[in-house]
Amino acid sequence: MEQDQHAAIRMNQVSFRYDHRNVLENISLTVNKGAFLGLVGPNGSGKSTLIKLLLGLLPIQKGQIELFGKKVSKFRDWDKVGFVSQKANSFNSGFPATVFEVVSMAYTGRLGCFVFLRRCINNKFKRQLS
Repeated sequence: MEQDQHAAIRMNQVSFRYDHRNVLENISLTVNKGAFLGLVGPNGSGKSTLIKLLLGLLPIQKGQIELFGKKVSKFRDWDKVGFVSQKANSFNSGFPATVFEVVSMAYTGRLGCFVFLRRCINNKFKRQLS
């Protein structure tokens, strides 16, 4: 696959089948860093299979998939990847955490458990604005 420094997702000639049924056939796709991608289509059209392949939850049967220039099988920077489930509209509004708290969970591994994230974020923004 030709390298593109701006590609977050690169799929090249990806095909996938369950038993004897082709679900995806020769899919090629490039999504640049910072772009948003929405997948729409009827039930059974392969949307979930495509996402599972991108997340490395299904083995690639044919073709290549890269995330930020690395083969998906070797990709480890999962904090760079996010997606909204199709079940987002059924989210439990009584979930005992704020949006800030859920999003900040991604920073725990980098900053440690007992760091005050709001202070870190405020300091970062102050430095950027100076």
